[in-house]
Amino acid sequence: MLDPTAVSAQSPRGTDGVEVRWVIAAEPQVRVGAHQGPDGEFGRVVGVVLLRAGRIAVADAGDQQIRVFDGMGALLTRWGRPGSGPGEFRNLVAIAGSMDSLLAFESAPGPSRFQAFHVVDGFVAGGELRDDVGSLRVLGRFPTGEFLVSRGGFRSVQPPPLGQLQRDTIDVGIFAPSSQPSVAWIGKQPNNTWLSFPSGSSVPPLAIARQPLGASLAAAASDRYAWILDSQSGRVRIYGIDGKLAREMTLPVRRYTLSDKRIQQMRVADLARAGNDFARLRIEAQYSRSTLPKYAPVFRRIVSGERATVWVDLGPTEDSRSSEAIVFTASGQSLARVVLPPGFVLWHAGEDFVAGVEADADGTESVVVYRLHRRR
Repeated sequence: MLDPTAVSAQSPRGTDGVEVRWVIAAEPQVRVGAHQGPDGEFGRVVGVVLLRAGRIAVADAGDQQIRVFDGMGALLTRWGRPGSGPGEFRNLVAIAGSMDSLLAFESAPGPSRFQAFHVVDGFVAGGELRDDVGSLRVLGRFPTGEFLVSRGGFRSVQPPPLGQLQRDTIDVGIFAPSSQPSVAWIGKQPNNTWLSFPSGSSVPPLAIARQPLGASLAAAASDRYAWILDSQSGRVRIYGIDGKLAREMTLPVRRYTLSDKRIQQMRVADLARAGNDFARLRIEAQYSRSTLPKYAPVFRRIVSGERATVWVDLGPTEDSRSSEAIVFTASGQSLARVVLPPGFVLWHAGEDFVAGVEADADGTESVVVYRLHRRR
């Protein structure tokens, strides 16, 4: 057990005091996108996993499907379609896997389920994620088979007054699947930030939406540790698989204010993907100066990497020319910093490759794989 005393994470440095930096190749090794025709068209990517022999698995919530490509980006196979039967998905939200196997996760609406697939054989088995109270949502999976979870299904969120933000809380725990499944609850954690906006109709007069640049929670499981991060403060809490607090620290990053230029860039990109007037009203409310926080979120994503590592994707730099990630051991020791390609969103961190998504000006997503070099 680590010392639970709160400490600040130090910038990664080698034994000679030189900052350790890992380098990503300038050009992607593989790009899978719409230029390849229908096989490379994605509606909304919710997971990318690198498997054995260079295979790339992509979960697309747009068509409720998992596609597997070879190391050159050619389609090998696809699984899934909208539905509730074996090998079908109602609301595909994530995938995880290694070697030749994948786990796919669904969340509300409908029951929370997991389904196992083999690259060659396809669907293998599945089950529901629930305890005696109700459905669970997967936040991560431990190598020993337990899941890091939160309460699933729809939750009642009190709409805040117009022009104000309100943050909710969520229960987080460790779920052990068995004939009598149970959850060891860690406790309530500060979760998402919400705002209200005019719906454009008289009934109801107001709608509620999550503020994507507001404070939020991110969580991941790595080795025998559960990571819970707060995007507002940069605080990290690391729990053991027994649910006990192992360490607290603060991410070693400099916060910066949200510039008008950056806000406008993000607003334009989101509006390009808006499909109707209601979505446009929501986006205008989310990028209103009256509801935006002063500072940008401390990080964008957290990814459980191979060899018991945790990657914290900090998102775009202040000048928006690149992104950066910090790599930690599962127990919280900082290993390195990595400069990510502009516009790249990290989904998978391997030993020699990273994979993720890049979107063009129209919001069209491509899946990309970059080679990773470990050096100072």
